Amino acid sequence: YPDQKCVIVAVGSPAGGKALKVVNDLPQSSEISQIAFLLNDERINGKGWALRAIMEIARTLGADLAIVEADLRSRERNGETEGLAPDWINLLLEPIKREKADLVISRFNRHYFESPISTHVLYPLLTAIYNCPIHDLVGGQWGISHRLLRTYLKTPWSTDTEIGGYGVDSWLATMAITNEARICEANLGIKIHWPSAGKAELVLRKLARVLFEQIVTDKKWWRETEEIG
Repeated sequence: YPDQKCVIVAVGSPAGGKALKVVNDLPQSSEISQIAFLLNDERINGKGWALRAIMEIARTLGADLAIVEADLRSRERNGETEGLAPDWINLLLEPIKREKADLVISRFNRHYFESPISTHVLYPLLTAIYNCPIHDLVGGQWGISHRLLRTYLKTPWSTDTEIGGYGVDSWLATMAITNEARICEANLGIKIHWPSAGKAELVLRKLARVLFEQIVTDKKWWRETEEIG
């Protein structure tokens, strides 16, 4: 969106100091501003807390939000870019701007067995209980409207919640569903990233745990929805 002003925000744990430096070293521009900081308090330095900080900034600015993970990579093949590419931002925000969507969830071209917990647990539960077939909850890239940001930030978190860590994606999805947000998916092609050793299993466990917790929390909602249906 070259004709619009934007703000690049990078927030993370102390281990993400290198990414912070990259953002701070970006060329200055009247159209693009940068905000970058670390969450040094170990009680609130998980992925979820970083996303909440970013959402607070976007709400203050009255802006729609595109979220991309820090460990993404790209490569050139046959003259085309695979993995992280400039058009990802457009794919995450265009449904919000043109179609009045509230939440855009990334979807990637994966092997069926690449993410078994997502394929065999998260997707079936979201479809059966919430009637919302989200194919790739572990995709990690999001487009969020300024309207939905207000809904998300109404709910306070405790410092011991799994939502403040890797379980935040399950919370984002179920909160949007139960608040009747307009949700769609955006296929971003191939995801290339450098996950930490053992991180994938940990992420999936946290996502599954928060999803089960949300199902219990939302029991009244999905029971009433089932009765209406």
